Amino acid sequence: MPIGYRHHDSKKGFIVYPGFIIFLIVWGGMWLPEVSAFSLFHRPEEIQKVHEMRQNSQKNKGSSLIHLSGYVYGGESLSYIWINGKAYTPEAMPNLKILATSPFSVSFQVNHEGESIVFTLAPNQHYCLEERKVGLGRYKP
Repeated sequence: MPIGYRHHDSKKGFIVYPGFIIFLIVWGGMWLPEVSAFSLFHRPEEIQKVHEMRQNSQKNKGSSLIHLSGYVYGGESLSYIWINGKAYTPEAMPNLKILATSPFSVSFQVNHEGESIVFTLAPNQHYCLEERKVGLGRYKP
């Protein structure tokens, strides 16, 4: 269905097809820088700085954050655990050791900066090694 205005008595006016609008959006987006977002309130330099700050905070916190993304308890020896969105295996996460599992939580031991830290997480909780505290949900810097 075309979008536009055309007077019913004459051939004056214009018609724009939705496919053409989508083409213009995609084509125009190819010429914009990656971090450029359409903003009425911020200049491109400010948007770039915010983007860099977000990337730096994620890099700094990502290595010191343990988020229990998922947990399926099937008994003491049969549990499935996802840490930071990835399935837990001792080979993939050598600094992280599971001490105990229960139907509602998992106890961990992690070696961080030469220190052994023990903590317990329930599903959808995180532990920040720098702040030494447990929080709910994903970490928000």
